Amino acid sequence: MRFSLIIPVYKVENYIKRCIQSIEEQIFKDFEVIFIDDGSPDKCPQICDSICSKLSNYHVIHKTNEGLGYARNTGMQYAKGDYIVFIDSDDYIEKDMLETLNDNLLKFDNPDICVFGYNVIDRKGHRISQSNTISKFFKNDDISKFVLPKAFCRSMRKPYDEYGIGSAWGSVYKKEFLNLNNIKFKSEREYLSEDLLYSIEVCTKASNVLFIDFKLYNYCLNDASLSHSYRTDRLEKSIYLYECMNKIADANNLSDEIKYRIIDNFFVNLIVCLKQEILSDQPFNIKMNNIKEIIENKEFHSIDNSYPSQNLSFQRKLLFKLIKQKNVLLVVLLILLKEKRYI
Repeated sequence: MRFSLIIPVYKVENYIKRCIQSIEEQIFKDFEVIFIDDGSPDKCPQICDSICSKLSNYHVIHKTNEGLGYARNTGMQYAKGDYIVFIDSDDYIEKDMLETLNDNLLKFDNPDICVFGYNVIDRKGHRISQSNTISKFFKNDDISKFVLPKAFCRSMRKPYDEYGIGSAWGSVYKKEFLNLNNIKFKSEREYLSEDLLYSIEVCTKASNVLFIDFKLYNYCLNDASLSHSYRTDRLEKSIYLYECMNKIADANNLSDEIKYRIIDNFFVNLIVCLKQEILSDQPFNIKMNNIKEIIENKEFHSIDNSYPSQNLSFQRKLLFKLIKQKNVLLVVLLILLKEKRYI
């Protein structure tokens, strides 16, 4: 078996058939599909059962709800393929995805990780953007120099990255490599971003990483997805993630550039926290208290002057400065002006 496609399923009955269709249309056929029904309360379990009863290479595992990270871990326990492919069930893949991956993996003697590009699809099904990708093979020390920093965060500062390490669905992983290093997902309920910590771990342990310049995955914007949902604990989890990444950097004596990227990541998460509150339906007094708490958090104000904030874009640099000044009113106004775009 060449590929194991692991697909966590939770409350996606409006999207999962599109995902399944894209898999059925694959040109390359040496694969298995493992649906992980994470206690989905809608019709998804029945949809998965129905297709698995008809196709011998499709399997479903029903379990109690624990979240995306643990669902993926469950799938890996049952996977038989040489390579693990993660697919979110509200997304879909290009019909030549597995064929393209197989050709490139063979060409480079089956690397530990292969990173590929993706399209961003809006709610009407239109492609609105694409990832930046390259074609390059990294080995050993070059991974820590050129790949690992991007696993922490794509730089928010100039010069911007020409490529990056994104979500787990944007790469395929050799199962033998994952098993030998006992690499598993942490819970997004605890760490906010299970993909980020996963990418950091695989990049610290991989011997070789292949990047290919093909857009093979379609990431679909969905208001109901975890990344777009309102979280009362988003600030708390953003701070916890920031502290965890700093501990990783300190324990491994990582470069100042990586430490700056940890700040980049924290800053972006703060912007998300602020947007969540500003655009929420919370009562005004609660909303303003939450915004003030975000702006005044001590972790952000402990960032020292060595961080090159002057290399941020104009809008981000202004927002960075206003938060440092604890100027609640201007922060709110600036984000409202950019309501439909990331600053």
